[in-house]
Amino acid sequence: MSAASATLKDALSVATRAHYQRYVATHPGESYYGYSLYTDDDVSSIGPAATRASGISVSPSDPMWVCYKFGPHEWRDFDDFGLFTEVNAILKELYRSLDFASYRTQSLQAAYDALRDLEAEGLFGPRSENRYVVLWLSDSSDPIMEKAAREFNCPTVYAAFAKEYGTAI
Repeated sequence: MSAASATLKDALSVATRAHYQRYVATHPGESYYGYSLYTDDDVSSIGPAATRASGISVSPSDPMWVCYKFGPHEWRDFDDFGLFTEVNAILKELYRSLDFASYRTQSLQAAYDALRDLEAEGLFGPRSENRYVVLWLSDSSDPIMEKAAREFNCPTVYAAFAKEYGTAI
């Protein structure tokens, strides 16, 4: 990992930890379900997407339930509380210093590594059927999303994700 990628990973870790803690504090007494670092195929910016169990906008009987449950692009909570400004400034600097392929690869790996470390230290709570963490790229089929779903969640959650989105997205 380059020094710039390590700086991005550190900034993502700090912003994600602060964001998740503030998100939970903003909705006391609610059941939390999903958390994602969210970007697009160009990695033009990175921010959080989150949802409470009550925030999934369709009922479990709806045919789109699994899509809404496992697709952060369908969630409602995208407010980053201003905590990802430094992350996105670092992204811009990284973009200026690398060719696009290297920029994209290093940025996505830094986001994956930050989530991996925070998940491993227990920030998002224990792995269970009631908790989902993922790295999500809007309108993408990048395999890092499947890797994150597999690595950050319990087998039951991953199996449901894979059934909806495929094991190779």
